[in-house]
Amino acid sequence: MPRAACSRGVLVIDKPLTAPANKRQFLRGNLAMVESEPGTYRVELYPDVLPGSHLLHHAATADVLIELAPGTTYTGGEAVRYHRIRLTDN
Repeated sequence: MPRAACSRGVLVIDKPLTAPANKRQFLRGNLAMVESEPGTYRVELYPDVLPGSHLLHHAATADVLIELAPGTTYTGGEAVRYHRIRLTDN
């Protein structure tokens, strides 16, 4: 099976966020295309940092999985990998 394509975007957070040591973390989130100059766009990633998979409404609105490197602390503005979530092929 081919590996899913991923891209990079800018992480947008209010508080520092640390991924668990020795474990790659994936957070649900939302992607926004922001025009930084006329005709030039930046991908901004807004993670859902609320705990618990029981929060179905957050999971249902997510359109990306944001990938965080093990043991790394993020403060916002870092370029990180993300994977688009495609619920259907139509």
